[in-house]
Amino acid sequence: MAEYDLAEMWKDIRRLEAEADALHVKAQELNKQSRFEEAVHKYREYRRCDDDAIEAALRVASIMQRQNNGQLESQLGASQIQSAVSHDKASNLVNINTLPGGNCTPGANDCPYKAQFPKFPGCSYREKLRVRRRCIGAILGAVVGDAAATSVQWVYDPEKLKRLEKQQLDRHGHPGLDFMDPPANEHFEYEVGRNSPYGEQALVLLEVLAKDGCLDTFSYAQRFADHFGGDWHVRCNGYRDASCKGFLRRWALGKRPPHTGAQDKQINCITRLPAIIAAFGGTSLAELYKHVEQVTLVTQGLDEAVAWACLGSTILNYIVTHGKHPRSAVLEALNDVHTKAVLFCNYLDRSQESLADSMYLVAGHLYRVCWWSRSADVRTTIAEMGRNCHTPNSYQTPVHAVLHHLRDEIDLESPVSTHTEETKEEIKMNFIIHKCQDIFKTCIRAAMREGGCCASRCGVIGALLGGYFAGVIDDAIGPALHTSDFLAEEDTFETLLESDELVLKFIPEKWRAKTLAFDDAMKWARAILNERM
Repeated sequence: MAEYDLAEMWKDIRRLEAEADALHVKAQELNKQSRFEEAVHKYREYRRCDDDAIEAALRVASIMQRQNNGQLESQLGASQIQSAVSHDKASNLVNINTLPGGNCTPGANDCPYKAQFPKFPGCSYREKLRVRRRCIGAILGAVVGDAAATSVQWVYDPEKLKRLEKQQLDRHGHPGLDFMDPPANEHFEYEVGRNSPYGEQALVLLEVLAKDGCLDTFSYAQRFADHFGGDWHVRCNGYRDASCKGFLRRWALGKRPPHTGAQDKQINCITRLPAIIAAFGGTSLAELYKHVEQVTLVTQGLDEAVAWACLGSTILNYIVTHGKHPRSAVLEALNDVHTKAVLFCNYLDRSQESLADSMYLVAGHLYRVCWWSRSADVRTTIAEMGRNCHTPNSYQTPVHAVLHHLRDEIDLESPVSTHTEETKEEIKMNFIIHKCQDIFKTCIRAAMREGGCCASRCGVIGALLGGYFAGVIDDAIGPALHTSDFLAEEDTFETLLESDELVLKFIPEKWRAKTLAFDDAMKWARAILNERM
């Protein structure tokens, strides 16, 4: 067997990772300097370097596999090897955590985290249905919002965006950049209606939760590796971002949850939240934070990523579980951090003092958003705060867009109709649906128009508005929907599906039809939510 210098190979991985990080920073700087073409080329260099780091990690893992197999042969005999090793489907590597002398000896906390879905909060079946529908609104709002912007994801040049919007208007007769056809993204070639890399990763979590019927972080990590590992980026023409590649390197080298997360704090920690809230929303914040932390650590290992995810989950939980207006949800979440952050961090597996500091830090960034939402528009705010994928701006800007477009209360009083065929309830229902749909489109188009990491921005907007608007529509059509037939726990499955569909009317029909993952996302969302009824 050829001798390999593993120490040098490890150094090579670290060198490639450092080079990739430096190229990533340089590409961001070029975008900020409006040197957009140079930035595109620099991003391509960054991706090639990051891919080289993954290949180097796979080579190291392969050598370690062979070395460990040799150790086992001498200790156990060849016939017993299979019972001592487990294989990683994504890369066909041995899990070196299980091997004598392996590089990743499991510690007390190096084990999968498992949690069953709790039943919905609320005493009555009606209360549970309301939470269910707001969950569906948040999930599908996020999926559609993200898909609508994928075609112009990471276009930073404002002049190019103006030309594209004019082209869209000339070709299709409507304003906005939604579902831009042909796509204008220069970093990947996704068909119209496909979700962005952020949306695709969130869908994997949604699918895993739906099919497992519980949260199992090892299962999630395994399925994430199966989905995005190997030649997926070639076979599916897919894009793997920094946290995805960092996870794949650590997974290939034998790391297992909660130690698989990359040194990353980008917006991925927020975009996966609708699925987590669907599975665990309504539990105590201490319990919710435990689930959010463990999911986050699978792919992102920094305290700030966990802190952003915890704060974002608190806001979405208030909207979905408690039916709060987004502004109230943000303010109450900030108050929770101010008064209870240290207490909540006692329940988590991180350094309590460090994570509490991170919670205070991220909360401070959102106070600024609340002030700006009253006066500054979306364009001004994104120009000031930033438009890339990194926190804080990648969460500040979508929250600002939502609060800005909801700064005035929605008028629920419908105009008087002269159409005698419509009942008063039908007039009101149609008016509210139209109002919600108009704000949904306007807010997402405004955020998309500013470019940069606009798909994740629009996905977050879709989740916040979707959870809220599903509740508004649910309340507005109450007299028609919530008859005694709809309140019985023995409702037919068809009746339940019908009520789910009604509260999604805030999504434009054309947008829904163009979103390729819509039906799968609806199926997986219902599977999770049915477990909680």
